[in-house]
Amino acid sequence: MNIDIKKVIAALLAVISVAFAFAGCSDSAENETTTAPITTETAVIKNSDAVDLIKTYTAEELKLDGSLDDYKIMVNSNGNEIDGKYYIKVVASKVSEPDADGTVSIDIFGQYFISYDGAEILIYDEEKFN
Repeated sequence: MNIDIKKVIAALLAVISVAFAFAGCSDSAENETTTAPITTETAVIKNSDAVDLIKTYTAEELKLDGSLDDYKIMVNSNGNEIDGKYYIKVVASKVSEPDADGTVSIDIFGQYFISYDGAEILIYDEEKFN
């Protein structure tokens, strides 16, 4: 009789544990919010125009070491909202050579935000926001 009670208690604890595990999963999924990406259709400056605009500045003005030619300039395809205005994010990065399995790493050295009208460029100050 004593063994049967232990089996019942063990089974009951297993059922309760599984129920709490699934309850925790479903609760977190309900609380998540998703936001749609901000489109850049209305941006005057985007894609290669954004790269060209950033390249009109010197590495020193962009707070980069060395020459601007040392960096790959990449443009984010989605917009960013900062203080109620929309911006295109552009990064200056260095891409490593592929390793044995073809993996590359991308190290970002500068982040810039160009307003959709192209009239304003912000430089992300990592020290200020970390």
